Amino acid sequence: MTGKSGSEPMTDAMVATKDLEVGARLQGPDIKMVRVPVSALPPCAPRRTADVISRGVIFPIGKGQFIRSVHLAGGNAGSALPLLIPPGMRAVGVQVNGIQVNELTSVAGEVTPGTRVDVSMTGAPNGEQRTVTVLQNVVVIAMGHTLERNAGGEAQSVSVVTPLS
Repeated sequence: MTGKSGSEPMTDAMVATKDLEVGARLQGPDIKMVRVPVSALPPCAPRRTADVISRGVIFPIGKGQFIRSVHLAGGNAGSALPLLIPPGMRAVGVQVNGIQVNELTSVAGEVTPGTRVDVSMTGAPNGEQRTVTVLQNVVVIAMGHTLERNAGGEAQSVSVVTPLS
């Protein structure tokens, strides 16, 4: 795969034909093959469309951006939430204060998928109420059944958030 004599070798690369959001499954029309200099090919760039078709997007890919393996879930990851859980990580639903998330408990709607939070537990095991931090700096990957930020930016009314640790 070389160009004219003396020029840099060229290779095929895959780019997105449109903006691809988290949770999308790559299909043929989402991908375009382009010729690029070998030096421009990013690391982790799959070489065959068969290696990416039906894989889920776990990081947004902009129109015209190279498709890279790090943007995609494993081949057998399933759909929706499982796409967002990297190997070796766990996601668990956490009830929020025993009440629904509202403007106060969600920091006025600013706790959305992608936000990093600390998870604390409050209880009275010996009759004295206390709060203990059980997880620190974990990313929220879902609010209820929502995996992406609300387009309008409004606070969501949910009783469970899903942090990833």
